[in-house]
Amino acid sequence: MKNSKYILEPYNGNSSRFDCPACNKKKSFVRYIDIEKNQYLPFQFGKCNREIKCGYWLDPYKEKVWKDEKVNDFQVSWSPPKNLSTLKKHKDPDYISFDILLKSLGGQYQNNFLAFLKNRYGAENCKELIKKYFIGSSKHWNKIGATVFWQVDFFGNVRSGKIMAYNPETGKRIKKPFNHITWVHKLLGLDEFNLSQCYFGEHLLSIYRKKPVAIVESEKTAVISSLYFPQFVWIASGSLSNISVDKSEVLVGRNVVMFPDASIEGRAFEIWNKKCEELAEIVQSIEVSRILESHCSIEEKQQGLDLADFLIKFELKDFLANESNYKTSEFQTLNEYSKGLKLEGKNIINSFGYPATWDTLSSFQGIDSRTKDFILLAQKNPALLELQKRMLLE
Repeated sequence: MKNSKYILEPYNGNSSRFDCPACNKKKSFVRYIDIEKNQYLPFQFGKCNREIKCGYWLDPYKEKVWKDEKVNDFQVSWSPPKNLSTLKKHKDPDYISFDILLKSLGGQYQNNFLAFLKNRYGAENCKELIKKYFIGSSKHWNKIGATVFWQVDFFGNVRSGKIMAYNPETGKRIKKPFNHITWVHKLLGLDEFNLSQCYFGEHLLSIYRKKPVAIVESEKTAVISSLYFPQFVWIASGSLSNISVDKSEVLVGRNVVMFPDASIEGRAFEIWNKKCEELAEIVQSIEVSRILESHCSIEEKQQGLDLADFLIKFELKDFLANESNYKTSEFQTLNEYSKGLKLEGKNIINSFGYPATWDTLSSFQGIDSRTKDFILLAQKNPALLELQKRMLLE
């Protein structure tokens, strides 16, 4: 990937975020910086983090922008970003000691998110999720039980930990009176720390090398979804825009499905669909699931419902039991499974919104051999799918 002269300023606390010129939301605007001149570009060049509700993004590399704004030579008064010198010093990611991560797993501090998991899914499931995803606790905002989502990369390096606060009853994030989010390296006073984010849950890719991969936006969604669909490796990007080809090199050769949050007019789906096209060059296969777009009401889309919000409506025990019901008999298995199949483009999609061919992988035991054979044949000849559905109606 070529080096860019102009980049969006990396996050380094509230001082690196500004009020959006379009929607006026405080501290939601990221400015472009010139890393050669150690200067900000004019204020209009930047991107609002509220991609769905605002969507403002003025990119200096777009030719039309140069012509319309008439700022080719940038004859304006600039001020240097406060922390750009830090950006230039570091080329490689900085890491945090694994011992610090381990200490956060001790349970000595209140953790409202873990309280929610324990109450909803039981103590044993909660313990397993802590170990699997390295879910830590922090005394920061201790009165509201802060949670640490550690980002551990494919090679076991600790990139940092994102600290957030949750409501123990609903499992929703606490965003008032302010958005409760910070980073471990900030609290440790590592001012020159070079944060290079990886996927949350990325370390699991090195453990489960044959499982298909599911990508969601939030860490909470990855954790909860892993209970309902253990046949996938669930990882989180951390935000709608936090996906890139460079970051996704760990997905080379993998089967991937993306589950964007529900959104007005399917904007989140469209954004990730474009990302899907970029990632298609490095992965084995990739799809963007329409499960939320298909099942959510207008109100739920306005609220930005995510997959976890959808899944927690189901009792885990009943949900998993329903999955295993396909094993009653071969004929019943094929009939039940094929009811939810539909053709989207060139792929047959199952009732949960991902390619049915993924259910034929050796790591998935939810269907029998006859059903797997049908899926593979129908993928080559979609007419078989229509024939099977006609037989079900007779």
